[in-house]
Amino acid sequence: MALLDESHQEKLRQYKRPQDFKTGLFGRLLLLAGLSDLGLSLSILPPFSFNDFDKPDPLQRVHFNISHSHQHVVCALTTNHSLGIDIEYMNPELEWDDFIHTFRPLEWEEIKGNHQKFYTLWTQKEAVLKVAGTGFSIHPKHVLINKDIACLSGNEYKLLQLDINSLYQTHLAIPIDMANNIPIIKEWSSDIISYLS
Repeated sequence: MALLDESHQEKLRQYKRPQDFKTGLFGRLLLLAGLSDLGLSLSILPPFSFNDFDKPDPLQRVHFNISHSHQHVVCALTTNHSLGIDIEYMNPELEWDDFIHTFRPLEWEEIKGNHQKFYTLWTQKEAVLKVAGTGFSIHPKHVLINKDIACLSGNEYKLLQLDINSLYQTHLAIPIDMANNIPIIKEWSSDIISYLS
């Protein structure tokens, strides 16, 4: 924890579940490693500042986003543009009906009985809400998806599926005009987290 500013250490101490502490810690360590890959060697991870929707502001001109689910953590970084990343464990016991109001009627028809399609659309939509900086202050139904392009409030985003693990669905969203500028992706898996338990 010595690599983290006091504000990060305090945030981590607030987690009640050990798993949340671990994923929070690993997310910050991935960010520190990614910053080093971009040539920003920091001895300590400085505090974050956030917008009104809890999106972290760029850190020393580096845009980043961290996501975790179950026992996987991913971090995306770039100096060129904002971005959003989402990873979700594809829970086979998911209660589908709990999410009917999250999707448009045509999307829901595609999802019915299709576990993979649900998580594909969910991670695409959440990644777009993250890159837009709004989080869930905008309802996911407002994210329009056509294959690997998404639109929200007149802005278009390129969607990239990342093959992290066959039990997870992961998508990255970046502004459409930056589609050729692929960010650095860092990942920590359950193997490492379990090893450190």
